[in-house]
Order: sequence, then structure tokens, then C-alpha cells
Amino acid sequence: MRQYEALFIVTPSFDESEMTEASEIVKELIETNGGKVLFIDLWGKKRLAYPVQGHGDGYYVLMVFNGDSELLSRINNHFRITEPIIRYLVVTFEGDLDSIIVKQQEVASRITRSDTQVTRSDAQVTRSDAQVTRPDAQVTRPDTQVTRPDTQDSRKEPKPLPDVISEDENDEESSEE
Repeated sequence: MRQYEALFIVTPSFDESEMTEASEIVKELIETNGGKVLFIDLWGKKRLAYPVQGHGDGYYVLMVFNGDSELLSRINNHFRITEPIIRYLVVTFEGDLDSIIVKQQEVASRITRSDTQVTRSDAQVTRSDAQVTRPDAQVTRPDTQVTRPDTQDSRKEPKPLPDVISEDENDEESSEE
């Protein structure tokens, strides 16, 4: 028996329990047809790169399993006729399953560790940390309005340009002399 991986996307109109139920149905299909599920990874709700059947996001599920070609055709048929599964792909698995499982366990332990080790000093942000100041900005009223000294208010009359004498005017003045 060969190893395969199936990645399928369940409709976002389902909630977490219905999505888990849809993945359990696929797992039962594999096991009743002589296959063995080696790995299941529920990725959760993710945004799709482009709309699929009118959906902008969906629940991703990755399964790695052993099976024969008959099982593969049955799974493809199941994915094709099951309405809540909006997209699927089944390919031969060529990775190292043990390293994937170890990585997933490390990530899970890191997430639980970081959730429990958050300290007050790490989570507290002071107002002075959040403020950004610029040397060319002038605050007129605290926390409400920032004006730049080199810009003009659009409601005021523009400043007149300095008197500039064109070259033509210089020529006329020199010819008159």
C-alpha cells in the first residue's frame, strides 16, 4: 500500500464541530475500505487566494493515509459528490511523516507554553511606547492635531512668490541704459 496525502477545504458556512464531523466521515471512509489514517491536521479557517464556489474562505484539513488505488478512486469520488467540500487534492505523499509529527508537537507545546508564560510586563504597553514623534512636527493641542511648520493651511491665502525678474525684463532694462 502506498502513502497518500489529501488536502481538502470544507465550506465556511459550517462551524468547527461540523467541519470536524466532515473530516471524521473521510477518516471512516478510508478505514472501512482497507486504508489506515496516519496523520490528520486541522488547519482551521483560512482565507482563500481566490473565490471558490462563491466562498472567500474555508476550513482546511490535511490527511496522510495508506491505501491502494481502489481506495484512492473512492476518496476522489467522495470528495467530488460531497457538497460541503469545495476543493480537494489527493497526491502521493513523499515527505517524512515522523518529522512532520515532531514539528506539529513542537508548535503545539510552544503555543501552550507561551500562553501560560505571559507576564504583566510583556503584555503591558505604556502610552509613551506607543507615541511616535517627529522633529519637524509641532503639536498644537495634545493628542488631537499635528501641524507641520513648513506646510500652509489650505484655507489661508497662499504666500506671494518673491519678485523674480525674468531675463527678458533684464534685457529691456539694459537696452534702455
